[in-house]
Amino acid sequence: MPKHNLFLPAVILCLICLATTGLVALTYSITLDARNEQAVITANANRKLLFPEAADFAEIENIDPSSFAGLVDAYQVLDAGGNAQGYLVTAEYRGYGGDVQVLIAYGTDGKILRLKVLSNDETPGLGKKVESDSFLSQFVGQGAGQKFSIKPQESGSYIIDAVSGATISSRAVTEAANIATGFIEQIISEVK
Repeated sequence: MPKHNLFLPAVILCLICLATTGLVALTYSITLDARNEQAVITANANRKLLFPEAADFAEIENIDPSSFAGLVDAYQVLDAGGNAQGYLVTAEYRGYGGDVQVLIAYGTDGKILRLKVLSNDETPGLGKKVESDSFLSQFVGQGAGQKFSIKPQESGSYIIDAVSGATISSRAVTEAANIATGFIEQIISEVK
C-alpha cells in the first residue's frame, strides 16, 4: 500500500473539522445580534416583573468593581415622565452549586420592595427553595444601611431564617442582598 494513501484519511478528516469549525463560527457571528437582543428582552422582562409601572431603566454607570465585588449591574427605574421610581440592582454570591444571582427592587427611599432569584444552580428540592416567596419576603421592607445575616448570634444584623437544609444557598442570597444594599446606600447618600 503506498504511503500517500495512509495520510489521505487524516487530511480529509482535518478538512472536515476545519469546515465544521468555520460553519459554527459563521453561525455564531450571524446570530450574535439576535441573541444579544433576546438577552435584553429577557432582562427587561425580569425588571418589569419587579417594577411593572416602570417606563424605562437607566443604567447606573461608573461602578467601582473593587468596592462592590459581586455587583453585576444597577439601574435607576424611571416613570413615563422621567422621574425616578426606584432602583434595580443585580448582585451575585457563591452558593453550593455556583453563583446565585439575585435581582432586587428598591424604592427611592432605599427600602427593598421585591426580590427575584435570576440564576440558581443549587440542589433541586433544597437549594432551589431560596426562590420561594416565604424566604424572599423576609428581605422586603428592609433598606439601605441594613446588614443581613443567617447567623442568629450575629448582633447588629437583621436575621434571616435560612431554608432548612440549604444554609449555603440561603447565605448566597443573603450576601447578594448585602452587596446590593451596600451599593444602594452609597447611591442614596450621593443623591442627598
